[in-house]
Amino acid sequence: MTMIDADRVLSVINIDALDDRALFNREPEPRDYSAEDRAGRIERRKARWTPTALIGWPTSASN
Repeated sequence: MTMIDADRVLSVINIDALDDRALFNREPEPRDYSAEDRAGRIERRKARWTPTALIGWPTSASN
């Protein structure tokens, strides 16, 4: 997933999409974002997602 915030691009990836996913062996932690509103979701993503440089990708992203 990718999010554009002003002039920053942030992203996150599901480790199950990686060839070496077995290297990520930390026990999963349950998450429940059902009570989160849009503003809260954006703030959480800004704090936890990785800064990203998009090369050759479209300029739009989902929130």
